Amino acid sequence: MARTALVTIACLAGLLSCLLLLNSLNSRSIRLTLRPCAKSDEDFIQLTEERLARFQRGLRFRTVSYDIGRQDTQQLAEMVSFIRSSFPRVHSAKSSVKLTVINQYSLLYKVQGSDSSLLPALLMSHLDVVPTDGQNWTKPHFDAVVEDGYIYARGTIDDKVGVFGILEAMEYLLAKDWKPKRTFYIAFGHDEEIHGFQGAARIAEHLRTVEKVQKLEFVSDEGMVVLDGFVSGLSAPAIIIGVSEKGYVNLRLSYNSTPGHSSMPPAESVIGVLARAVARLEASQQPSQLGNGPEKAILELLSTYLKLPFPANIAARVVLNNLWLFKPLVSYRNPPTNALIRTTTAVTMFNAGIKHNVLASSAQAVVNHRIHPSQTIQQVVDHDRQVIADPRIQIEILDGIEASPVADCEESSYAFQVVAGTAQQVFTDGRVLPGIFVAKTDTNHYLQFTRNVYRFTPNHIHMRDANRYHGVDERIGVTVFEKAINFYYHLLRNADLPREQFSLLGHRLLRLRRLLPHLLEAHVDFPVTVGVGQSGQLLEVLAAVAVVVAEQRPAQLLAVQVAAAVRVEDAEAGLQLCSDGLPAAADGGAERGELGQRQA
Repeated sequence: MARTALVTIACLAGLLSCLLLLNSLNSRSIRLTLRPCAKSDEDFIQLTEERLARFQRGLRFRTVSYDIGRQDTQQLAEMVSFIRSSFPRVHSAKSSVKLTVINQYSLLYKVQGSDSSLLPALLMSHLDVVPTDGQNWTKPHFDAVVEDGYIYARGTIDDKVGVFGILEAMEYLLAKDWKPKRTFYIAFGHDEEIHGFQGAARIAEHLRTVEKVQKLEFVSDEGMVVLDGFVSGLSAPAIIIGVSEKGYVNLRLSYNSTPGHSSMPPAESVIGVLARAVARLEASQQPSQLGNGPEKAILELLSTYLKLPFPANIAARVVLNNLWLFKPLVSYRNPPTNALIRTTTAVTMFNAGIKHNVLASSAQAVVNHRIHPSQTIQQVVDHDRQVIADPRIQIEILDGIEASPVADCEESSYAFQVVAGTAQQVFTDGRVLPGIFVAKTDTNHYLQFTRNVYRFTPNHIHMRDANRYHGVDERIGVTVFEKAINFYYHLLRNADLPREQFSLLGHRLLRLRRLLPHLLEAHVDFPVTVGVGQSGQLLEVLAAVAVVVAEQRPAQLLAVQVAAAVRVEDAEAGLQLCSDGLPAAADGGAERGELGQRQA
C-alpha cells in the first residue's frame, strides 16, 4: 500500500515537473520588425544648437499648476505664443496643419490624412508642470542649464520633452513635404497636473462634437520610460510601455464621540478607535491581482530576457511562467511589487484633537488607494469595510477615477506594434515590456475613443533617478532629448505603414513581395515595374515562399495578392503560390514594363 502511494506521488511529481517545464518552454515573446534608427540615417534628426535652444526656452516658462483654479496663466499664455512663433512650418497659414486653441491655453493640431478609411491617431503631451516649492535643488529650477550632458529644469521629463519632441518632429516632416495617409491629432493640454478638466476634457469634447471623431486607432501619451536597473539579471534596458493606468480613490474615515477632559478618559478614545481601523487596513492589504492583469505578461516576458547563471535561469523561467502555482512566492510585499500586482493602500492624512488636555470628539483619516486595473472603486471600498469590521467608522468617498482598461499588448496588435516597435527602433538596445502606469495622467478623457492608450515617455534613465519625477533636480540627457525627437518622428511615420508590416508573417510577406521580381523572372508572363534595390538571392526568396506556404496554406493552394507591392503596368495581377511553393501567373498581364517582359 505504501509502495503504491509512493509510486503515485512520484508519477504526479513527474507530471507536474513536465507541466512546469513545458510552460517554461512556451514562454511569451514580442518580436518587432522595424529597422533600427541610426545616427547615420539620412532622415535622422540631429539635435542642433537651435533645437536645443528652443527646448531650453520652453523650459524657462514657469507654467506651474498648483491646484484646480490656481495656475500661472500668464506664463502659459507666453509659452503658447513662443510655440506659435518658433515653429513656422507648423503654424504657417499655408501649412497643412490646422491649429485650434482650446479654452485659451490648450493646443489641438490636426494633420489631415489622405485615406479616410484609416482611423485617426492621437499624440498628446501637456504644457503645465508641478511646483518646486520647498524642494532643495542644486540647480536653478527653471534656468534649463546644461551640465555634464544633462538639461536641468522642472518639466524636462514631465512633460515638455513630449511637447517639443513632437513639434520638432512635425517641423522636420513638414520641411520634407509630409502628407500622411492617416489623420493625426496632436493635443497639448494645459492642466494635466490638476486632472485635465479644462484642457484634455475640453479637447476630447471638441474632438467628439466638432471633429466628429468616434474612434481612434491609438493614443500615445507620457508615462513609462526606458529603464536601466529595472530588475536584477536584466542586462538590457527595459522599454516599458504602459498599457494600463491605475485608478485612484480618496476615502475619508471618520469617528465621532463625546468630548471630555483628559483626566477622566473612557476605555476607548476617538483617536484610538480610528487608529485601530487604519492599522487594520495596513495589516490586511487589498488582495493580490497577480494573473488578472497585464503584470502576468510582464513577468512571463521578463523570464525570456533575464540573463542569470545556471540554475537560477531555469528557476526564474519555471517560476515566472507558472504563476498559477508560484503566485504566493511572487506576491511578496515590497513596494515595487505591491504597486504592480495590487491596489495599494496609503494613509496620507490623520487629524484629531484641539488641545493637549481635551479628549478629541472626532478623528478623521484620509486613505489613498491606487486601484489595480482588475478592481473597481466599489470593490476596494467593500474590502476596506470588511477589514475594518467596525460599524462606528464612517467611510466617505472624496473623489476617484476608475482604473483604465488594458490596451492591446499582444504581438499581433497593430497599435501596440506601432508604439512599442517605434520605441525599440530608437532605443535599439532595449527590451520591450508592457507595464502598468501607477501614477495618473489625463488620458482618461480620451478613453471614449479607444482603449488602446499607450503611456510611454521617450526618456532613458536609471532606476535610481526615478525620484526626479516631480522631485529634486529633474533632468533629461541631451542625447536622450535627441532620441525623443526621433521617436516622435518615427511614430508619425510608422503609423502610416500597412498593418502587415507589424506582424511576423506580414513582415515575411513584405520581404517576399520586395524580392518577388527575381523569382518572377523564371515563372511569370507579365512585366514588373517596381525595382528591387537589393540583391535578393533566390534562396532567400524560396525560403520566404516556403514559410508563407507552411504557415498559411489553405488545403492545397495559397492565394497571395501582390499587386499592392508589385505593380504591373496597365493592369493589376494576382499571383498564386501552389502547395509545392512555385508561383503561377494569373490573368495574363500587361505587355510591357520597365524591366522588360519576363517569359516562362
